[in-house]
Amino acid sequence: MTPAGRPLLALVNSLGNLAGFVSPAAFGILQDATGSTRGGLIGLSVVGVLAAVGVALVRGGGHRERARGRRPGAGDHGPGRGPVRGGTARVR
Repeated sequence: MTPAGRPLLALVNSLGNLAGFVSPAAFGILQDATGSTRGGLIGLSVVGVLAAVGVALVRGGGHRERARGRRPGAGDHGPGRGPVRGGTARVR
């Protein structure tokens, strides 16, 4: 990982830890407010969907890569993962 990517990794890790701390309390508050576990589950589900929409908006769905003439993910192989060569593998 490049040194430039480490602050982003730290931010994601911190937000994940914060969510693990806040989620049980939020679930309990919503459960008490609605009188059933369904309210807590719906509340946390709504937050999860909003997070997914936020990630999709921030990422942009690969529009920037297409505007530059690249396929999304083209050449973006992880460490030690080069392009697949040699066709399909046989399974016995």
